This record gives sequence, structure tokens and C-alpha cells, in this order.
Amino acid sequence: MSDGARLRVLARALAESKDGEIGSCDMCDNFALNSELHVRHGSMHKRMSLCPDCDLPEKWQIKFSKTRGIRYYVYFDPTDASSGYVQWGHPTPGNPLHKPTDRGESRDRSRKRLR
Repeated sequence: MSDGARLRVLARALAESKDGEIGSCDMCDNFALNSELHVRHGSMHKRMSLCPDCDLPEKWQIKFSKTRGIRYYVYFDPTDASSGYVQWGHPTPGNPLHKPTDRGESRDRSRKRLR
């Protein structure tokens, strides 16, 4: 998708959004859907809204599947190359995108996909 087409999609999404559907992350100040923000309560009853990126545990990354049109989550430990696995649900319990039944699938890093 070209930059112009991507910007038109974003502009249309923002124009059609309703009040309260878009919020900002308290850690990185990026915008996200309120339904995807994970609200945590810290010390002194401080309320923090975290986007899916900031709510990831250590050694996790978010990728995007163009074929399915959704995010997936990748775990990789650089000290143990055989430890990688992939799952569709967010790895943090309590996150709105977390799927408790999703246990992930091992990744074989030695096999590369041909294009």
C-alpha cells in the first residue's frame, strides 16, 4: 500500500471514529483503540493505560499478518534460538487482546520460507 493510500485509510478511520474509541498510551503517547488499551493500577491508585506494544513482556514482539489482517505475537530469546514461538493472542493476562486458550506454536528458525 502506498503512503498516500495508507494516509487516506487513516484519515477516513479518524473521521468515522466516535468519541471515546481512540485513546493514548501513558508510556509512549501513541494512539490506540480504547478497546485494546490495557488499564493497570499502580501505586498510589495511579491508573495507566498501556498500548499492546508497551504491555508486552520482555523478549516479545508484535508482527502483522497481511494475509489474516491481524496482529500476532512472537517470543524469541536470543540466548536460546530454539525457544521461539508464535501466538495470535497477546501474551499478557488481563490484556483485552489476550486469549487464554492460545498456547502458541513453536517456530523452526532453521527453515526459511521461499518466496
